[in-house]
Amino acid sequence: MLAVVNKKMQIAIRDEVYSLKSLSLSLTNNSKLWEQKLPVYVEMDEQVPYGILMELMLLFKNAGFPQVGLVFKNNSQ
Repeated sequence: MLAVVNKKMQIAIRDEVYSLKSLSLSLTNNSKLWEQKLPVYVEMDEQVPYGILMELMLLFKNAGFPQVGLVFKNNSQ
């Protein structure tokens, strides 16, 4: 599952957009809707603070996702 965080700190997953707070609530209140066996890949805008990355990764780990990692874009050509 891919979670993309833009510079406004909006988190896009599938066709939904969340804030950290709304994602946390969704993971807690709708845990059966989330496929927690899937790995989570986080892609972030370079302007997003490091602390937001850590919060997001911990949010997924604490919700029961076994693997949470980062996606890097290769800008070299």
